[in-house]
Amino acid sequence: RVIMAGGTGADVPENDRERVDRWLDDSVDRWSELARGLPEGRGARMIHGHYAIAYQIVGDFETPQGANLLEHLRGGAVRYTGRPPFEVPPRRGPDPYPHEGNIECWFGGVDDDVGPADSHHWRVSPDAQFFILRGYQEDAAQNRGFEPGTLFEISIMAWRIGEIILHAESMARQFGAEQARVIIAAKWTGLTGRQISTYAAPNYGFLTQNISHQDVHRTSVEIQVDRIADELPELVDSIIRPLYELFDFFTLPATLVSEELARMRNLLR
Repeated sequence: RVIMAGGTGADVPENDRERVDRWLDDSVDRWSELARGLPEGRGARMIHGHYAIAYQIVGDFETPQGANLLEHLRGGAVRYTGRPPFEVPPRRGPDPYPHEGNIECWFGGVDDDVGPADSHHWRVSPDAQFFILRGYQEDAAQNRGFEPGTLFEISIMAWRIGEIILHAESMARQFGAEQARVIIAAKWTGLTGRQISTYAAPNYGFLTQNISHQDVHRTSVEIQVDRIADELPELVDSIIRPLYELFDFFTLPATLVSEELARMRNLLR
């Protein structure tokens, strides 16, 4: 694929970041295609917004294909939370399936409406591209007393992004690509009117009324696989700090990301 260079009429190769951005957009379109078939009122439609994260491992290695790729995906699983990213359900649950050369799994198509946070959709390509889309945990029906689409929790996103980066590190090891690069692109929607909340992390002990006046936020970063273990908190912070600043210039506490990642990994109680 090539893109047109503005004003020159010349074809220029698509670079790695542009390729990941396109994978993100194409994958969101694929999820939209699936979600359009759901009945009105289903949480899996994520009418209040969602976040989508794509990454690609870039380096000199060969990616397994087909069923072999699925086995590597099982082998590279990271399990720090109840519903880990790129989950391949071992028992009851939706089975991954091939679609247009990729492997995908959609949790929103099950008979029970499990809500936006658990209705995620993931895709993996034979070019070492990964994608996952999830609704906000803040919009779950069990959060009684909170209207969906009104809150944006202070600690949850550190866990979610941390899991994704650790998954990228694990998959790179599965592929024998420990010296590779990882390019991550992320997009959040449905932010307008949401207010910063500490409902899942009351230990921070402060209240805010900081609200987002912007509906969509997008970012991308490039990282080295062999630096993830030593620099995970800094990497996660660099991704989510600008996101939280959309909420009336809210500044994340300096140690929040490192503390939450330690809790996620059961290193801090």
